[in-house]
Amino acid sequence: MDKDAISAYDSALSCKPDFFSARWAKCMAQLPIIYTDQENILIYRSRYSEELLKLREAVNLENPPKVLAAAEAVGSHQPFLLACQGLNNKELQKMYGDLVCSIMAKRYPEYAQQPYVHLPESGKPIRIGIVSAYFHYHSVWKIPLRGWVENIDKKRFHLYGYHTGKIKDEMTEIAKKHCKRFVEDISSFDELCRIIRDDNLHVLIYPEIGMDPVSLKLSAIRLAPVQCTSLGHPDTSGLPTVDYYLSSDLMEPPDTDDHYIEKLIRLPNLGFFYEPFESPVVEETRETFGLRQKSILYLCSHALFTYLPQYDEVFPRIAQEVGDCQFLFIAHENKESPVTEKFQARIRKAFDKFNLNHEYHMVFLPALSPSHYHAVNRVSDIFLDSIGWSSNNSTFEAVACDLPVVTMPGLLMRQRHCSGILTMMGLTETIASSVDEYVSIAARLGEDPEWRRYIANKISENKHRIYRDMTCITALEDFLEKAIQKKELGK
Repeated sequence: MDKDAISAYDSALSCKPDFFSARWAKCMAQLPIIYTDQENILIYRSRYSEELLKLREAVNLENPPKVLAAAEAVGSHQPFLLACQGLNNKELQKMYGDLVCSIMAKRYPEYAQQPYVHLPESGKPIRIGIVSAYFHYHSVWKIPLRGWVENIDKKRFHLYGYHTGKIKDEMTEIAKKHCKRFVEDISSFDELCRIIRDDNLHVLIYPEIGMDPVSLKLSAIRLAPVQCTSLGHPDTSGLPTVDYYLSSDLMEPPDTDDHYIEKLIRLPNLGFFYEPFESPVVEETRETFGLRQKSILYLCSHALFTYLPQYDEVFPRIAQEVGDCQFLFIAHENKESPVTEKFQARIRKAFDKFNLNHEYHMVFLPALSPSHYHAVNRVSDIFLDSIGWSSNNSTFEAVACDLPVVTMPGLLMRQRHCSGILTMMGLTETIASSVDEYVSIAARLGEDPEWRRYIANKISENKHRIYRDMTCITALEDFLEKAIQKKELGK
């Protein structure tokens, strides 16, 4: 929580009580990037819930100027960090989603109702729209967007891409090549709504809802008969306008249907087609990154905000067992940023409890290019998955370098990415069922080079299983076809 920002919002609201954008921003600012301890999570969660209720009460949908102001605020700040608390967010997201949709329906009544449902004529393709700001080199492009764009059957389906972002690169060109129509550089929200609705789509898919402001606003109205989201952001959108959540059978626990406002669709295996990325090989060594030559290097490269404070002690506990080891984190923005410093202070306390020198064991690397990040994976010995929000893209990067991976799955889908990947490879030896087992596995990998080589070799032999899986693509195609038929029948 940014106290200075909240103070500024309070000052603005004291001068102008109906300043809705400030009230909206203040609500979202109740979610901090880094928590000092586990108790803080519940405190800030409660504060966010209270501010969300106040926000709902402040909305005046009978006053046209205030409706305009509220619609402008939607998407300006989003509760992305709520997913970092390690808890089921369905009820909070439902409250948020109902609020967003009520505002957008009042602002855009012409798009509040579902468009007419009609199946394509026999032999004609189904029209699938994909809305994203990430038609470029980005984690959402890698999972799940690229797999859809390149592999969905273009005879059965015509793809319509709507690029809501500004960044473009060679991945954007790949997307264009595979789309029947690709829309970009539309600055007017009203115009983009009109374009999408006029394309007369059967299905509209949002790879993520929770990061891109334009995607949120579009998904909160009805631009296609069937609307879906997916695990580009691994939490329910909370939006009643989104019908389905496309997820992974291996990553979802058996009882998580009630975690979603959307109807949960468990696509086979990982649920997405993954194409390994070729990174230019740079001949970097441990010395390049300022690392000790003989230390056991544990790569902990997930975003700092995904590390929950209740699991900080795994690092000193592993260090206590292994001795000469280093934990490699990626700084948030830079090494001097307040977020990085707060995280360092929290980890320092954990090491102090075990009378260990955190500076001997903790390394914070700067933001790295893809090739240099790949090099860090190659010089590391073990990848430690973050407990609380499991790595997805980062696990694939580690596996590409045959790096042994340690994980502890939880009760939410976003806590099981890594275990799903390892399970599909048939490599369950490093999946822990408790914190104690997580520490034990990590320590054994550090102390036992023969077992570490065995695990690395097994990854090398089996990683092909997680690449280019067409079963999830064909299952998605079949689902989309049935979803349209079901909608036409009014079910």
